[in-house]
Parts: sequence; structure tokens; C-alpha cells
Amino acid sequence: LAFFDYVLKEAGDQFDVFDLRLYLSPYLIAPRVDYIRERMRANGYEKPIFAGEYGGPGFFEFPENLQYLPLMSLWSVTTDEHGRPSVSPKIKQEIAKLYDKMPSLAPQTQMFMQGCPPELESKYLRIQSRTLVMQNVCALAAGVKRSLYWTYSPATNERDDIMGLMFSKFSLSQGTGKETKFTITADAFQRMTTALAGVESVKQVTLPEHPSVFLYAVDRGSRGTAFVVWEMRDLFTGEDAPAVECSWESNW
Repeated sequence: LAFFDYVLKEAGDQFDVFDLRLYLSPYLIAPRVDYIRERMRANGYEKPIFAGEYGGPGFFEFPENLQYLPLMSLWSVTTDEHGRPSVSPKIKQEIAKLYDKMPSLAPQTQMFMQGCPPELESKYLRIQSRTLVMQNVCALAAGVKRSLYWTYSPATNERDDIMGLMFSKFSLSQGTGKETKFTITADAFQRMTTALAGVESVKQVTLPEHPSVFLYAVDRGSRGTAFVVWEMRDLFTGEDAPAVECSWESNW
């Protein structure tokens, strides 16, 4: 934050758009956007905030995976004898050890690994599809008008690459060449953009009697209002909970 405070204070005339990467929990998007806007205004200006990258959920968003944070300390890039970037070879060794014992790992860990059980692969894609919609709706509600998903193309990371462990499941397509196919998350992306086409603004509708339910009204201009709703639940097990019934008095 100190870095961004310095940039926003000293280099406000050097950029036209602020790129805020919207990884991590969708519930953090609004306060993060508000913080950057507040710092801009404190320095006498305000510029558009775009999301140049978003996707997920990420490996370390699951508490079961926080025990592997030490892997990140091995990800410090140094240079080899030719001055080229070089990552510690120990990191591949540690990830290879995880694959050796994959069946014994928590399912929240396994589902990020290549070759995980099909039921965990499918579960991740369902979580990813919900996250995709939540990220966009929260960003639109915060006033972010443009966003770019990362990534569309199939992942090319090696199995024991930490980038592969953290990000290879983000891709909206799988396979290579003629075998490339879109994932169910890509289908969710298409349905979302179709439903939200023409969006002019997104407003959260507060439900005091149901604080865990997040309801958003999407003003689509001539297309009328659409509603997006979900309940805040555990990221991994939430889909297994029973449905919740709620109602509200609508002005639409």
C-alpha cells in the first residue's frame, strides 16, 4: 500500500487508467476500489479504475493450502551466471513431493493439481463459474466499467511449476490444437455477458433479515432490470448446503 500511495501521490499525471487486479475474495473488491479512489481524491484527481486481470479462486484462498505458503519464499527470482532470471530449483522438488502423496492431501489442495480426481476437477470448475459471476457483479457495483479475465487460452505450465499449481486451473479452455475445448466456466462467462449486456449500473439491494444473501439489481437500460443473487457460503463446501428461502419488497 505504501508503494501505491507513493505512485498515486507522485505520478498522478503519468497515467490515464489505474489497473486493479481483482484476485482474491469478491467481497474485497468494493473496499479495494474505494481505497484507490480515496487516495486519488486525496491527491486532487480521479481516474478510471479498470480490472486488467481477474480470475480464480486461487490456491491460497483455501485455508487448507496456507501451510504451503513457504513455497512462495522459494519463488524469489534471482539471476543465473548470464544474468537471466532464475527460480530456485527447490520449488519444483517440493511440488513434486506433493504429487507423490496427492491422494492423501486435502481435496482443496488436490483440485489445483494436474490429474486430480474427476469429481474434484468438476467441483473446481463449478466454484470457478460462481466466482466469475460474483467478481464481475461486485466490480460493476463498485464502478469498475471494464474487466479482462485471465486467462482464456489453455495452460502450458509444467506439472511441478508453482505457476501451474496456483494458476493453471484459471484457464477457460483445456487441451491443445484440435483437442482444445472450452470449460463450463467459459459457458458461464458467455451466459453472464449475455444476461448483463447493456448494463448501465449495478446496485446492491440490502436484505437486513438475510445478511448472508447478496442481491444485486442490474440496470440494463432498455433491456430492463435483471437480478443476480447468491448466499455467502464456504467456498468449497457451500454448494452442498440446502437452499435458503428469502423474499424482499421490490420496487422494480
